Amino acid sequence: MREQKVIADSELILRPDGSIYHLGITPGFLSDKIITVGDPERAEWVARYFDKVENIQRNREFTCLTGIFQGEAISVISTGIGTDNIDIVFNEVDALFNIDFERRQLKAHPRSLRFFRLGTSGIVSERLNVGDIAVSTASVGFDSLGQFYQIPDFWHGHINGIPYYQAEADAKLMGSFDSFLQVKTATMPGFYGPQNRFLRIKKNKQIAFWQMIDKLELDNLEMETSGIYLMSKLLGHQAISINALLAHRRKGIFHPQPEKIIQNMIEKSLPIIAAL
Repeated sequence: MREQKVIADSELILRPDGSIYHLGITPGFLSDKIITVGDPERAEWVARYFDKVENIQRNREFTCLTGIFQGEAISVISTGIGTDNIDIVFNEVDALFNIDFERRQLKAHPRSLRFFRLGTSGIVSERLNVGDIAVSTASVGFDSLGQFYQIPDFWHGHINGIPYYQAEADAKLMGSFDSFLQVKTATMPGFYGPQNRFLRIKKNKQIAFWQMIDKLELDNLEMETSGIYLMSKLLGHQAISINALLAHRRKGIFHPQPEKIIQNMIEKSLPIIAAL
């Protein structure tokens, strides 16, 4: 059999202790059930529900930990904000499971992982209410991540001159969360202008934001889901995005107790994740 190509030091960057460059963890640190959150503090918030925490590592915006909940090993990783960080996290997590770090070669039998985003989101649909918990059946990504990967199986196009792509949640995981509200999500490349928030900088009048939202029948806005769904599909993993809906953009309101809604999302989701 032909010998595999060795992955160069500049492509798979490892620290002197054998840990991967950004996350700072080694193979064996993570469970194959991985919760992603944006905020490093929320990673440790989720871990408060665990019976015990076995591993924890902090580097930059990335807090990685693994613990036991209802007898099941579950990991939590804080990704920071945006699909650029999702690109880092998902490539490095996949490498931890599917690349032999000593030989710097792909393993013969890839391992599939399950990812669960527990994140916050804003509403753009009249059918939803602040305080709801919803799962994203699909996400329309207005971020640029998809432009750098070959994605022939992903529906994509342009609206108002802005390119986008669409990626779906894993169907099996969706079945496990069938008691949750279902939404079609927009993943935006920023929190202010891209989500039609303007403080001192004026809006680009050529971008008809609400027309774009209504034409694509979108329900909520956030900043990671399209990247999570895209990278999961490309790497052969399963993923689902769970959203605590904190703001109603059309009504101009924000939930007065956001921590309560996030806590509700965590408490509803953890038993389902553990049972899978």
